[in-house]
Amino acid sequence: MAAAFAIVGGANAPGSGARPGIAVAAALPTVAEPDAVSTSWYCAEGTGAPGGRADETVLITNQGADDARAVVTVMGGGQNDRESRGVDVEPGMQVRVPVSSVVQAVEQPNETGIVGPGVIVEVFGGRSVVEHEIEGEGETAVGPCARRAGRDWYFAAGTTERGAEQNAALFNPFPDDAIVDLTFATDAGFIAPADLQAVVVPRHTRLTVPIGNFLRRQAQVALHVHARTGRVVAEQSLVFTPENETRRGLTLSLGAPAPESSWTLPGLTPGDGVSHTVLVANFDPSATEVEITPRFEDQPNTRPQPLPVGGRSVAVFDPMTFGGSGASFGVEVQTTRPSSVVVEELAWWAPPAAGTGSATALASPVGVPAWTFTVGPPAPEAEATISVVNPGHSRGSVTLEAYDPGGGPAPRRVDALTLPGGKQARFDLAEAGLAPDQVLVMRADVPVVAVRRILGPSGASLALGVANP
Repeated sequence: MAAAFAIVGGANAPGSGARPGIAVAAALPTVAEPDAVSTSWYCAEGTGAPGGRADETVLITNQGADDARAVVTVMGGGQNDRESRGVDVEPGMQVRVPVSSVVQAVEQPNETGIVGPGVIVEVFGGRSVVEHEIEGEGETAVGPCARRAGRDWYFAAGTTERGAEQNAALFNPFPDDAIVDLTFATDAGFIAPADLQAVVVPRHTRLTVPIGNFLRRQAQVALHVHARTGRVVAEQSLVFTPENETRRGLTLSLGAPAPESSWTLPGLTPGDGVSHTVLVANFDPSATEVEITPRFEDQPNTRPQPLPVGGRSVAVFDPMTFGGSGASFGVEVQTTRPSSVVVEELAWWAPPAAGTGSATALASPVGVPAWTFTVGPPAPEAEATISVVNPGHSRGSVTLEAYDPGGGPAPRRVDALTLPGGKQARFDLAEAGLAPDQVLVMRADVPVVAVRRILGPSGASLALGVANP
């Protein structure tokens, strides 16, 4: 069982944490260090041919004061099957690189799933941030790429119900094959399909496994990817087809590297046509319990609600039971026993909401004083917000900054607010008058957790920012 990561930085940090940035980097993707000569980012899910299952575009941001050079390498499998493209990224700028502009790589089926391109982005100079978006059937999902590969990855918000396609994308960027096991905590208990044990992920290859081919009609499917040999990067996408009775859209999640005892999730927004569920996955054989505490914007916090979670199973919580005034709120999830879990949100929107779509968002086990968002506000007709929770006890000041559309060495202040301990606040990006291509940075003088929500004609997206510890 992995040790829990504490909130780091500021007045809420524990006195014993001598190297807090190490804990943050182990839990989340982080902005490249100021003195880094080069930084590698790994993007697993996505396709590299126009009209594919999930057309992928890489978004590269330079948050530093100096020019940067990025090399986008698409690996299609094998020792030499790779193509690269170099791009310059000026300070404060965001560059979009469609994977199909580097090489058009068509997915190929194998005995376990679909073999396709994985992407490495190596950035020289600057303070890089790399996200990517996937698009399929007119729906778009966005999320950060990984800073490192690992032996273990966890997901809580999966489903193979009717009209739902759950895909696990496993990217092996290294010169040797990786061997992985896929096991599942579900509403029916623990499942370890024989065909998903000792799965070979070939070198320099991304393998996408369609989970529904092996687990049919399961309402909740939490996934653990474990590499017996080698390391991989794991992402998960969900596609809700017209056969699904309640949901539509496309989602994208980067896995958690470890279960933890405490998680924070901002940005739960009530409304007509809006549904939220919080999934708590317990991969340990022993049962546990969590307490879920709301963090409101405009009313006193209520008592936490207990939620039992069986061994190797998934518990579902409807956060709308907290009621409230209709304003956005966040939740904190804390185990009440010496145990660790994984927490992820699954949300969906239907008429009369402002858009139609679905999205997943992994909660954060750490708070940090700054978060960067490569993807700024979308088209004018869409809604875009950044929600922030202060999980500590001290009052903090939070500032939203944006680089000019043409870039620049430093961002300018757009908005600011005061955030009491144990509360949530929200920035409306349209009201702030921000352009679609602006890079955003949210800074605080206490550790916080921040999530971006986009809802519009191209669907819905939820994602944590990239942490800047």
